[in-house]
Amino acid sequence: MNTKLAKKLLKNIDEISFLLMKNHFSDYVFQNFGVKKVESKEELRVSFLVPLLKLLCAFLNTGKKEFLSIYLDERKRYSPHLSGLDVQLSYHQYVIAKDHEMLEKIVGGNSLSKEYWFSLHKSLLNVNEKVIKVLAVGDCLMNEIRVFSDPVEQGKDFSIDFRCIYLSAGSGGELDTSNIINYVNDNSIDIIAFSFFSFEVMPEYSRIVSHSERMSSAQIINFCDGMISKVTDFIFALRKQTDKTCLIHSVSGLPLGRWEKWLPLLPALPPKKKLAVDYLNKKLKDLVVNVENVILIDEQAIVDNFGIKHCAKQIAPQRIYKGLFHTSYFGKYLADVYIKECETFLTLKKCKVLLLDFDNTLWSGVMADGEVRHYVERQELLKSLKDQGIILVAVSKNSEENIRWNEMALKKEDFAFLQINWNPKADSINNVKKVLNLGKDSFVFIDDNRHERALVAAVHPEVTILDAELPQTWESLARLKDYPNTQATDEAKRRTALYQEQSARANALGDAGATLENLKLLELWYGFSSANVSDLDRILELVNRTNQFNLTTKRYPKAEVAKFLNDPKYLVLSASLGDKFGSLGLVAVCIIMYEGQETAYVDTFVMSCRAMGFALEKAFMYEIIKFLKAKGVKTLTGQFIPTDRNSPAMSFYEDVGFQSINTEGGYLANLEEYPLLSVDWLTKKADTI
Repeated sequence: MNTKLAKKLLKNIDEISFLLMKNHFSDYVFQNFGVKKVESKEELRVSFLVPLLKLLCAFLNTGKKEFLSIYLDERKRYSPHLSGLDVQLSYHQYVIAKDHEMLEKIVGGNSLSKEYWFSLHKSLLNVNEKVIKVLAVGDCLMNEIRVFSDPVEQGKDFSIDFRCIYLSAGSGGELDTSNIINYVNDNSIDIIAFSFFSFEVMPEYSRIVSHSERMSSAQIINFCDGMISKVTDFIFALRKQTDKTCLIHSVSGLPLGRWEKWLPLLPALPPKKKLAVDYLNKKLKDLVVNVENVILIDEQAIVDNFGIKHCAKQIAPQRIYKGLFHTSYFGKYLADVYIKECETFLTLKKCKVLLLDFDNTLWSGVMADGEVRHYVERQELLKSLKDQGIILVAVSKNSEENIRWNEMALKKEDFAFLQINWNPKADSINNVKKVLNLGKDSFVFIDDNRHERALVAAVHPEVTILDAELPQTWESLARLKDYPNTQATDEAKRRTALYQEQSARANALGDAGATLENLKLLELWYGFSSANVSDLDRILELVNRTNQFNLTTKRYPKAEVAKFLNDPKYLVLSASLGDKFGSLGLVAVCIIMYEGQETAYVDTFVMSCRAMGFALEKAFMYEIIKFLKAKGVKTLTGQFIPTDRNSPAMSFYEDVGFQSINTEGGYLANLEEYPLLSVDWLTKKADTI
């Protein structure tokens, strides 16, 4: 607290607000930061700057961080918040410095040091490299959540870039996916959040909030069914276009009526309104269970925990502050939920492989010493994640003969790879990396022993490390089922078997590796075909998740890829791979764009890391060129766009005979002069083109 400073600021509030007006709305700010010019400066001074100063003084007098959060968010109201982060940062650095320069003259340097002033505004002056982008669709409640969604204030090492699309009964309450999908794709959004029933988003809900006691129960149920139908159609339409994780709010019953809010003996929710709330919540829970990658934000649990009348209270009442803000405690409590959800998403969004300790992680006790108590729920959770495409790997200091698989819910065949030995676990993880050929940033290591966790962290800093003894570890893993890296597809169910075959393949190659003789022993074959709608989910998975052998790292939503499959200007080709150990399935995709009758461009070329090391990429390109030549194409161009992950594809165009044509990664092949080539150890299977 700093009550002396607050007293000086309040004493000079009119003078300070006039000077702030010059700092925040000067010609220099308009010209250099793109801030829109304002007409009525006096109105802004009274409704924006004076309340802003009152919020700051409230924090200085009480030390309550809620006031500081509202104050910092209000400073963004007339900032260039739609501009890039660099512009926003430059704006805040300039204005905050000018404000300190002015305030120091009024209250004195001893009362307001530069260090203290800048520390108050640190969240506006720093850019965090770890950012989760959230698009919130709803009404003013979403703005309230944004105000308090600052993980740094909770000691976290990431930030939330919180964007809002406003939807309210006043604007007709229309639910349309197109503008949302466009925004998601244009801004690389990680999570989409929806509040359909908090406050007054849809006209039908607005009517129930205002007039439920004048309606019959049948009318209320009918209205609720209509709203749920509208929401269901919207979510299913959205899910056809994107697999982004969605947060859907349940129904709290807010806002309260005037009398319900202030009269303590009056029930917060009249009987008919409670009927609507309970019915909507039941239907929403059913919806969430039946749609992939959807998480319920339980508003009902929050109001039950903190009290609905308390949740409805404004932290900084408008009747006192006379400002444009109306933030409630409900927004603050929901922000805590959002921070937790975003932290979990940040931890696991890249997860493809779970490296699992055994003793005191999958069961309580040491199995080699005798009886143990199995953590059945943990094992069943891991098994369900395996069925949705997450690779399970045993990393246990143990003797394999001591593992009693018959006792476990998890079976030996549920693991793609076993590293059950007495080697350092960091070495075991190196072996896993060699066999699976996946980036270590997709590995999550779970162990109860803090020393083992520290040793792995020291050797493999890219690996995410979780404590098996913490309940939130298993809560987070349960959330993983609602992220895009898990899918209920046939390909996902087969993934463990595919990596088991890959392990057998690596053993067959031995230490000598992929020599010509060894490769021939594998009896490798490939298929080449034109992709169709039945391949759509697998194509999406390859295009949006492949990092290593990816020439351009372009990401496309489902609707866009579906359009490519049906647009004559595009050609989507695929390749499969297999050997005597089994089929790896569809492992490579190329999207070709025709630029005329005789010219084509390689828009996308991706190949699964499972297929690397067998020269399939060359055989695939040779087939593509042969196919295009038959179509009359004479020139094929492409581009390699480097990232920090795709170095394995760096020399691909040169390796298959393309010529470099510029310094920006552009390549060209003259197909009229291109010879018919093949890969000796790969046999072509049925050609469906």
